[in-house]
Amino acid sequence: MKKLIILFVVITLVSAFTVGCTIYDDEQIQEQAIDENGNDNGDDNPNSTIEYTSLIADETTLPTGESTLITATATGEGLEYYWSASLGDIVGSGEQITYTAAICCSGSNTITCSIRDSLNTWKHKSVTIEVSF
Repeated sequence: MKKLIILFVVITLVSAFTVGCTIYDDEQIQEQAIDENGNDNGDDNPNSTIEYTSLIADETTLPTGESTLITATATGEGLEYYWSASLGDIVGSGEQITYTAAICCSGSNTITCSIRDSLNTWKHKSVTIEVSF
């Protein structure tokens, strides 16, 4: 019985400290290269309707467990937003989400918003949040 309790505690602790989140609304995001500034030009489709203006976090430094709003600004036809985070939680969808820093880990966390238009053209931007204990 004592071994069972210890095993339960270990599993609970490991589960509590293994945090990561990737949200895909309907399907996986098409892989694209993103430059060192967190941007790309999307597909080379000259008919793309996407004008991806900005990806802005209200706060770019957070203590663990705290949250910030992140807003993607874009125009185009039939836009769909796909969000992912290297660590932490994403709540919401569409143009604006709430990102909560993981309670277990400090460091640089990258949040990416990929946008697809009605022509299946993708554009991507990323923002980095510095998380500290």
